[in-house]
Amino acid sequence: MNRLVALSDDRDRVVERVPGEAPVTLPTQPVASDVLHALRPLLEPLARPAQLRLTTPSRATLPAALTAEMLERMVVNLVRNSASALRRSRRLSRHIDITLTDSCGRLWLTVADNGPGMEMVTAARFAGSTEDAKPGPRGGLGHRILQELAAASGARMELTVHPGQGTIFVYSWARTDLSEQVCQVISIERKCTSC
Repeated sequence: MNRLVALSDDRDRVVERVPGEAPVTLPTQPVASDVLHALRPLLEPLARPAQLRLTTPSRATLPAALTAEMLERMVVNLVRNSASALRRSRRLSRHIDITLTDSCGRLWLTVADNGPGMEMVTAARFAGSTEDAKPGPRGGLGHRILQELAAASGARMELTVHPGQGTIFVYSWARTDLSEQVCQVISIERKCTSC
């Protein structure tokens, strides 16, 4: 059987063509960096007084278990938490860095600030179970929401606290890249047709 699977020109769907049959359009996940750039108008006011720096060299699509809404909620919560910490900081230069990369078979989201650093009690509570992530003395359910979204999307989470220098959250998701799947399908069919 000869099949052709190709990305469409607008890169938001895959078109599968089987000779003699009508083309079938298969949806794909949104491009992760597009989701973040679309959030920028919402994030910049939330980040104040900090400068928001967004670095997204990757054009990778979201992993299957991660929806655009989940990524948005995670980033908004992380920026809100960082901005809150930075408001308590005496630094003149305050920033929140959001970086999205695609390497080692994973999609990586890093949110870092140069604030006072998360309190160790809060970090320990956050690193615990969802039950441990109850609202702390400063209120909010942000940490619990982050843990639930990370678990639901299959994310790995790393938290690094540098007292007096800032906090870094790193989330990563296993990739099943669509282009690799397409190449595998075409490769398998080529092997079969040569049998």
